[in-house]
Amino acid sequence: MLGLGKFKNTWDWAACGKHPVARDYLRIGVTTSLLVAFESWFEKGYQMLSSQRSIQIVNSWRFWAKGIKKGSLVCGVAKESSDSIGRPYPLLIMGDGILEGWEEDWDLLHDVFEKTWDQIEHISSRHYDDLKDLENEVCTIENPGHYWLELKSKNRNQGKLQSLANNLTISMSHDEIREKVRHLSKKMEVHIPLDNQTTGNFSDMAGLWCSLLRSHSSGVPSAVFMGGIPEKNFLVLFNRSLNTNDFVQLWSVSSL
Repeated sequence: MLGLGKFKNTWDWAACGKHPVARDYLRIGVTTSLLVAFESWFEKGYQMLSSQRSIQIVNSWRFWAKGIKKGSLVCGVAKESSDSIGRPYPLLIMGDGILEGWEEDWDLLHDVFEKTWDQIEHISSRHYDDLKDLENEVCTIENPGHYWLELKSKNRNQGKLQSLANNLTISMSHDEIREKVRHLSKKMEVHIPLDNQTTGNFSDMAGLWCSLLRSHSSGVPSAVFMGGIPEKNFLVLFNRSLNTNDFVQLWSVSSL
Protein backbone atom coordinates (compact mmCIF):
# COMPACT_ATOMS: atom_id res chain seq x y z
CA MET A 1 0.00 0.00 0.00
CA LEU A 2 1.12 3.57 -0.58
CA GLY A 3 2.13 5.79 2.30
CA LEU A 4 -0.12 8.50 3.66
CA GLY A 5 -0.32 11.81 1.85
CA LYS A 6 0.62 10.44 -1.58
CA PHE A 7 -1.61 10.54 -4.64
CA LYS A 8 -1.92 7.27 -6.45
CA ASN A 9 -1.89 7.95 -10.18
CA THR A 10 -3.40 4.60 -11.06
CA TRP A 11 -5.99 2.29 -9.60
CA ASP A 12 -5.69 -1.48 -9.54
CA TRP A 13 -8.66 -3.10 -11.29
CA ALA A 14 -9.76 -6.70 -11.16
CA ALA A 15 -12.73 -8.99 -11.69
CA CYS A 16 -13.76 -12.31 -10.24
CA GLY A 17 -16.80 -14.56 -10.37
CA LYS A 18 -18.61 -15.72 -13.48
CA HIS A 19 -19.13 -14.18 -16.92
CA PRO A 20 -20.52 -15.77 -20.12
CA VAL A 21 -17.11 -15.46 -21.79
CA ALA A 22 -15.69 -18.19 -19.51
CA ARG A 23 -16.76 -21.77 -18.85
CA ASP A 24 -16.16 -21.50 -15.11
CA TYR A 25 -15.04 -19.17 -12.34
CA LEU A 26 -12.63 -16.43 -13.42
CA ARG A 27 -10.19 -14.07 -11.75
CA ILE A 28 -8.48 -11.40 -13.84
CA GLY A 29 -6.59 -8.17 -13.24
CA VAL A 30 -4.56 -7.13 -10.21
CA THR A 31 -5.24 -9.24 -7.12
CA THR A 32 -5.08 -7.08 -3.99
CA SER A 33 -5.86 -7.91 -0.37
CA LEU A 34 -9.14 -5.98 -0.63
CA LEU A 35 -10.20 -7.93 -3.71
CA VAL A 36 -9.48 -11.17 -1.88
CA ALA A 37 -11.53 -9.97 1.10
CA PHE A 38 -14.53 -9.08 -1.07
CA GLU A 39 -14.16 -12.31 -3.04
CA SER A 40 -14.29 -14.30 0.20
CA TRP A 41 -17.32 -12.30 1.36
CA PHE A 42 -19.12 -13.13 -1.89
CA GLU A 43 -18.23 -16.81 -1.72
CA LYS A 44 -19.45 -17.27 1.85
CA GLY A 45 -22.56 -15.16 1.33
CA TYR A 46 -23.58 -16.81 -1.93
CA GLN A 47 -23.04 -20.26 -0.47
CA MET A 48 -25.34 -19.40 2.44
CA LEU A 49 -27.89 -17.84 0.11
CA SER A 50 -27.88 -20.81 -2.27
CA SER A 51 -28.96 -23.08 0.56
CA GLN A 52 -31.96 -20.82 1.22
CA ARG A 53 -33.34 -20.18 -2.28
CA SER A 54 -33.62 -21.90 -5.64
CA ILE A 55 -34.72 -18.98 -7.85
CA GLN A 56 -32.10 -16.73 -9.46
CA ILE A 57 -32.80 -13.02 -8.90
CA VAL A 58 -31.17 -10.34 -11.05
CA ASN A 59 -29.36 -8.25 -8.45
CA SER A 60 -26.96 -5.44 -9.29
CA TRP A 61 -25.19 -3.21 -6.77
CA ARG A 62 -22.89 -0.24 -7.20
CA PHE A 63 -20.68 0.23 -4.15
CA TRP A 64 -17.71 1.83 -2.49
CA ALA A 65 -15.96 0.88 0.75
CA LYS A 66 -13.16 2.05 3.03
CA GLY A 67 -9.70 0.79 2.28
CA ILE A 68 -6.99 -0.35 4.66
CA LYS A 69 -5.33 3.04 5.20
CA LYS A 70 -6.54 6.63 5.33
CA GLY A 71 -7.33 7.90 1.86
CA SER A 72 -7.67 4.42 0.36
CA LEU A 73 -10.93 2.89 -0.78
CA VAL A 74 -12.50 0.58 -3.32
CA CYS A 75 -15.34 1.04 -5.76
CA GLY A 76 -17.05 -1.41 -8.03
CA VAL A 77 -20.14 -3.21 -9.25
CA ALA A 78 -21.45 -6.58 -8.13
CA LYS A 79 -24.19 -8.24 -10.15
CA GLU A 80 -25.83 -11.58 -10.75
CA SER A 81 -24.20 -13.36 -13.68
CA SER A 82 -23.40 -16.83 -15.04
CA ASP A 83 -20.72 -18.71 -16.95
CA SER A 84 -20.99 -19.81 -20.58
CA ILE A 85 -22.86 -22.95 -19.51
CA GLY A 86 -25.46 -20.89 -17.68
CA ARG A 87 -24.49 -21.71 -14.10
CA PRO A 88 -25.30 -18.65 -11.94
CA TYR A 89 -22.83 -16.83 -9.73
CA PRO A 90 -22.13 -13.13 -9.07
CA LEU A 91 -19.61 -11.14 -11.09
CA LEU A 92 -17.53 -8.64 -9.13
CA ILE A 93 -15.56 -5.88 -10.88
CA MET A 94 -13.79 -3.48 -8.55
CA GLY A 95 -10.89 -1.11 -8.20
CA ASP A 96 -8.55 -0.30 -5.33
CA GLY A 97 -6.92 3.11 -5.04
CA ILE A 98 -6.43 6.45 -3.32
CA LEU A 99 -8.64 9.54 -3.18
CA GLU A 100 -6.85 11.84 -0.78
CA GLY A 101 -9.17 13.39 1.81
CA TRP A 102 -12.33 11.56 0.73
CA GLU A 103 -13.28 10.89 4.35
CA GLU A 104 -14.11 14.58 4.87
CA ASP A 105 -16.38 14.71 1.80
CA TRP A 106 -17.57 11.12 1.42
CA ASP A 107 -20.96 12.24 0.11
CA LEU A 108 -19.25 13.41 -3.09
CA LEU A 109 -18.17 9.86 -3.91
CA HIS A 110 -21.53 9.10 -5.50
CA ASP A 111 -20.81 11.69 -8.20
CA VAL A 112 -17.10 10.86 -8.38
CA PHE A 113 -17.78 7.19 -9.17
CA GLU A 114 -20.79 7.73 -11.46
CA LYS A 115 -18.83 7.45 -14.73
CA THR A 116 -16.72 4.62 -13.34
CA TRP A 117 -19.83 2.64 -12.39
CA ASP A 118 -21.31 3.29 -15.84
CA GLN A 119 -18.13 1.99 -17.46
CA ILE A 120 -18.05 -1.12 -15.28
CA GLU A 121 -21.71 -1.90 -15.98
CA HIS A 122 -21.05 -1.56 -19.70
CA ILE A 123 -18.09 -3.94 -19.44
CA SER A 124 -20.06 -6.48 -17.40
CA SER A 125 -22.91 -6.63 -19.93
CA ARG A 126 -20.86 -6.75 -23.14
CA HIS A 127 -20.28 -9.85 -25.25
CA TYR A 128 -16.64 -10.93 -25.55
CA ASP A 129 -15.13 -13.54 -27.85
CA ASP A 130 -12.15 -14.13 -25.60
CA LEU A 131 -11.37 -13.82 -21.89
CA LYS A 132 -8.34 -11.69 -22.74
CA ASP A 133 -10.65 -9.06 -24.25
CA LEU A 134 -12.57 -8.84 -20.98
CA GLU A 135 -9.33 -8.57 -19.02
CA ASN A 136 -8.08 -5.74 -21.24
CA GLU A 137 -11.32 -3.83 -20.67
CA VAL A 138 -11.17 -4.30 -16.90
CA CYS A 139 -7.55 -3.25 -16.60
CA THR A 140 -8.13 -0.02 -18.54
CA ILE A 141 -11.04 1.32 -16.47
CA GLU A 142 -10.54 5.05 -16.08
CA ASN A 143 -8.98 6.42 -12.90
CA PRO A 144 -11.76 8.08 -10.81
CA GLY A 145 -9.18 10.32 -9.15
CA HIS A 146 -9.54 12.88 -11.92
CA TYR A 147 -13.25 13.28 -11.18
CA TRP A 148 -12.47 13.61 -7.48
CA LEU A 149 -10.15 16.55 -8.02
CA GLU A 150 -12.68 18.18 -10.34
CA LEU A 151 -15.58 17.86 -7.92
CA LYS A 152 -13.52 19.09 -4.98
CA SER A 153 -12.55 22.20 -6.92
CA LYS A 154 -16.16 22.92 -7.93
CA ASN A 155 -17.51 22.42 -4.40
CA ARG A 156 -20.59 20.62 -5.75
CA ASN A 157 -21.77 19.66 -2.27
CA GLN A 158 -23.42 23.01 -1.53
CA GLY A 159 -25.65 22.87 -4.60
CA LYS A 160 -26.62 19.29 -3.88
CA LEU A 161 -27.78 20.11 -0.36
CA GLN A 162 -29.96 22.92 -1.67
CA SER A 163 -31.50 20.55 -4.22
CA LEU A 164 -32.06 18.05 -1.44
CA ALA A 165 -34.00 20.55 0.64
CA ASN A 166 -36.21 21.36 -2.33
CA ASN A 167 -36.88 17.83 -3.58
CA LEU A 168 -36.46 15.08 -1.02
CA THR A 169 -38.47 16.70 1.75
CA ILE A 170 -41.48 16.90 -0.55
CA SER A 171 -42.13 13.22 0.04
CA MET A 172 -40.68 12.80 3.53
CA SER A 173 -41.13 14.62 6.82
CA HIS A 174 -38.15 15.89 8.80
CA ASP A 175 -38.93 13.31 11.47
CA GLU A 176 -38.62 10.51 8.93
CA ILE A 177 -35.30 11.87 7.71
CA ARG A 178 -33.93 12.18 11.24
CA GLU A 179 -35.04 8.61 11.93
CA LYS A 180 -32.82 7.34 9.10
CA VAL A 181 -29.88 9.23 10.60
CA ARG A 182 -30.55 7.80 14.06
CA HIS A 183 -30.90 4.30 12.67
CA LEU A 184 -27.52 4.52 10.95
CA SER A 185 -25.94 5.78 14.18
CA LYS A 186 -27.49 3.20 16.52
CA LYS A 187 -27.90 0.12 14.32
CA MET A 188 -24.70 0.77 12.33
CA GLU A 189 -26.63 0.29 9.08
CA VAL A 190 -29.60 1.75 7.26
CA HIS A 191 -31.68 0.74 4.23
CA ILE A 192 -33.32 3.59 2.33
CA PRO A 193 -35.88 2.81 -0.43
CA LEU A 194 -35.23 4.87 -3.55
CA ASP A 195 -38.31 4.02 -5.62
CA ASN A 196 -40.99 5.79 -3.58
CA GLN A 197 -39.63 9.32 -3.93
CA THR A 198 -41.79 11.80 -5.79
CA THR A 199 -38.95 13.48 -7.67
CA GLY A 200 -35.74 12.38 -9.35
CA ASN A 201 -34.46 8.98 -10.45
CA PHE A 202 -33.09 6.51 -7.93
CA SER A 203 -29.45 7.36 -8.67
CA ASP A 204 -30.01 11.06 -8.08
CA MET A 205 -31.95 10.33 -4.91
CA ALA A 206 -29.13 8.13 -3.62
CA GLY A 207 -26.70 11.00 -4.07
CA LEU A 208 -29.02 13.41 -2.32
CA TRP A 209 -29.49 11.04 0.60
CA CYS A 210 -25.71 10.75 0.98
CA SER A 211 -25.49 14.53 1.25
CA LEU A 212 -28.26 14.56 3.84
CA LEU A 213 -26.62 11.90 5.99
CA ARG A 214 -23.24 13.60 5.67
CA SER A 215 -24.70 16.93 6.83
CA HIS A 216 -26.36 15.34 9.89
CA SER A 217 -23.57 13.03 11.02
CA SER A 218 -19.85 13.28 11.72
CA GLY A 219 -19.22 9.61 11.02
CA VAL A 220 -17.88 8.07 7.82
CA PRO A 221 -19.59 4.93 6.45
CA SER A 222 -17.52 1.79 6.07
CA ALA A 223 -19.40 0.76 2.93
CA VAL A 224 -22.18 2.14 0.76
CA PHE A 225 -24.27 0.14 -1.72
CA MET A 226 -26.80 1.41 -4.25
CA GLY A 227 -29.03 -0.81 -6.36
CA GLY A 228 -31.03 -3.99 -5.94
CA ILE A 229 -33.36 -5.33 -8.63
CA PRO A 230 -34.90 -3.35 -11.52
CA GLU A 231 -38.22 -2.82 -9.77
CA LYS A 232 -36.83 -2.26 -6.26
CA ASN A 233 -33.81 -0.06 -5.51
CA PHE A 234 -32.18 0.86 -2.22
CA LEU A 235 -29.36 2.89 -0.75
CA VAL A 236 -27.67 0.81 1.97
CA LEU A 237 -25.01 2.21 4.30
CA PHE A 238 -22.91 0.35 6.86
CA ASN A 239 -20.94 1.91 9.72
CA ARG A 240 -19.20 -1.38 10.52
CA SER A 241 -17.39 -4.26 8.86
CA LEU A 242 -19.39 -6.35 6.41
CA ASN A 243 -20.43 -9.87 7.37
CA THR A 244 -21.95 -12.84 5.57
CA ASN A 245 -25.50 -11.94 6.57
CA ASP A 246 -25.08 -8.53 4.94
CA PHE A 247 -24.45 -10.20 1.59
CA VAL A 248 -27.48 -12.44 2.02
CA GLN A 249 -29.61 -9.42 2.84
CA LEU A 250 -28.37 -7.44 -0.16
CA TRP A 251 -28.94 -10.38 -2.48
CA SER A 252 -32.42 -10.89 -1.02
CA VAL A 253 -33.48 -7.30 -1.67
CA SER A 254 -36.80 -8.42 -3.18
CA SER A 255 -37.90 -9.45 0.31
CA LEU A 256 -37.05 -6.09 1.95
